[in-house]
Amino acid sequence: MTDNAIKPADALRKAASWSIFLGIVLLVLGVVAICFPLASSIAAAIWVAWLLVIGGAVLLVHAIRVRQESGFWLKLLWSIVYLVAGLLLLASPISGVLTLTLVLAVLWIVEGATAIALAFRLKPATPWGWVLFDGIVTVLLGLLVWIGWPGDAPWLLGLFLGISLISTGISLILFGWAVKAGSISMRSGKLGEDPGV
Repeated sequence: MTDNAIKPADALRKAASWSIFLGIVLLVLGVVAICFPLASSIAAAIWVAWLLVIGGAVLLVHAIRVRQESGFWLKLLWSIVYLVAGLLLLASPISGVLTLTLVLAVLWIVEGATAIALAFRLKPATPWGWVLFDGIVTVLLGLLVWIGWPGDAPWLLGLFLGISLISTGISLILFGWAVKAGSISMRSGKLGEDPGV
């Protein structure tokens, strides 16, 4: 093993700083989203629209470059679907907010369930309780959006997006601090409580 090799524990501690930074950014964005829920909903729709357009363009270039391979028509079709969906969303972001709200409800339910699973994996390390809380809040937000759809979609999306960003931001900050403090370590390539703490 060379001296330049990075140990998993060192990589985890280095990543902790990024976790804290990302948590702060998400916290600030969450506050902005709560202050301006309708604008946040529309901004989210436009963001997704551009992602679809860019993704569709990349898929189109890829399909053309590998047109001699099998599956060309399927790749071409997918690129067109992405491009059309993105352009339609850009043309009418307010209408797109309804669909996006439903998609995000499902995403938040899955994200929350994943956070809950991570919390039990971290238990009894310091931030496990907050990660569990974050997961429960995110699942509940997803369920509330699902139940209130479509009537509350225009403003609810931005408000709940803000709450989710704040909750996830705090979770990332606490996780990063716990790693830096040494209360979370790598054991056999898995996250867990540091036995020495």
